[in-house]
Amino acid sequence: MHKKYQKCTDPAGSLYLPGISYACLFFVLPLFAGTASAEMPACAGCWIYYNGQTTIRQENMELPSRIPLSIFSIHDTLILKILGETDFNLWKSRHQYKKAFKIEEAIMKISQTKDIRSANRMTIIRRILDRGQISRARISEETGLNKATVSTIVREWMDLKLVDETTTGDSNGGRKPIILTLASKAGYCIAADIGVSRVRLTLADLQNTIVAKCSFPVTEPSFSVIYDELCIQIDQLIQTIPPCPYGLIGISLAVRGIIDLDGVIRFIPKLGWHNVDIRSLLAQRYHVPIYIDNDGNLAAAMEFRLYPQYKELTVLSISDVISCGMISGGQLVRGYLGFANAVGHHTINIRETRQCSCGKYGCWEQYCSDQYLIEEINRRRSSPIAGIDDFIRLIKHQDPDALAILKDFIQNLAIGLSNIIFFMNSEMIILNSHLIHSLPYLLPEIMKATVLPITHSQEILLSALGEDAPILGASRHAIEEFFQILSTH
Repeated sequence: MHKKYQKCTDPAGSLYLPGISYACLFFVLPLFAGTASAEMPACAGCWIYYNGQTTIRQENMELPSRIPLSIFSIHDTLILKILGETDFNLWKSRHQYKKAFKIEEAIMKISQTKDIRSANRMTIIRRILDRGQISRARISEETGLNKATVSTIVREWMDLKLVDETTTGDSNGGRKPIILTLASKAGYCIAADIGVSRVRLTLADLQNTIVAKCSFPVTEPSFSVIYDELCIQIDQLIQTIPPCPYGLIGISLAVRGIIDLDGVIRFIPKLGWHNVDIRSLLAQRYHVPIYIDNDGNLAAAMEFRLYPQYKELTVLSISDVISCGMISGGQLVRGYLGFANAVGHHTINIRETRQCSCGKYGCWEQYCSDQYLIEEINRRRSSPIAGIDDFIRLIKHQDPDALAILKDFIQNLAIGLSNIIFFMNSEMIILNSHLIHSLPYLLPEIMKATVLPITHSQEILLSALGEDAPILGASRHAIEEFFQILSTH
């Protein structure tokens, strides 16, 4: 279809070119360019571009400033001679707009295609990561991707030395399928769980199998002291990484504190850390991607992988502090600034006179943490205990003081759980507590003490991951981000 130009009615108009196509302008009118340009009327803004039913006047035209002026530079001199400077500028603006729109549309389509392909790559590698062993046909069945796409993307991952073909699987009548596995030893990640009394570190392969671990006690809460020791331990773990294609793929941290959406530690109450950008410090030192998140979020993400059927899930971890991670609609709940999961500092006693480490009074963590149990029993004993295992031994020996404190603990835990149930309405709550794991008979008592006048019941499970949940979640996060980076290239 030819795009045409036509002169508007104008008192001084002497040029009328109805139905003149671009081809005519480029190849016929140049013969008369020398005389035509001299006879052009000075009529600014009177040319109308039309294509079928669309008519646009110059005064209604707004062009994006990013459109390059060189798009039509090949024909600039020719058209300028024919139309004159004023009408040429209008002609140029009309065509630049249309051409730029087509270019932008093409770029958008290319970008969308690339995004889809990246998503497919990630879907397939995540399926292999989750299943451990799986065939191409099963990936196609579970993901809905056609077999050709699956085969092509699997080959790409194999070329990157990240997927291996191992054995053959069982056949249903045709050829035996070839089983795919992750090349788990192609790279390694380091994860660190920074607690308030101990820092734990692990070295994990790409299958998230822990191959080495170490830890050190927190004897001084100062950031500089803990950071220096953390780097020493990381350096030692790096030395244990065997030769492999990708080496150290990243370092991931689980922190018992408030982390903002930019990865900055805004506040760790028990350690007194404020506005610490540990991620940038580690990135400058090790030159690998650094990831950081709250330990509750990482534990919840890891538990969700074990129980994907629960799209509404709350994971509550009780140690020296209370940590929580909440899943809603299959996604982590972070909130506007990133600390929606700080339930340990919800107030449950407005009459409390002792100040919490966060600066408030009457926080749930003051009545329902391992530290609370140890501090309370030591107030009543002449010989203090050192840790939660000592308190558990007192319970097993039916120590009356310990039993009285445990009764208060259960009541306080039930109050906090009731609050979580009402504002989250989770399908499942997973409890992670060394105390409750050691004394599993406590779980029915906790459920009985939890007041639910609306639902009357709530499913509560004990975590199968235990204290490893945050650190496994941290290493898994680094592994997935590694594959995500490769998927987009």
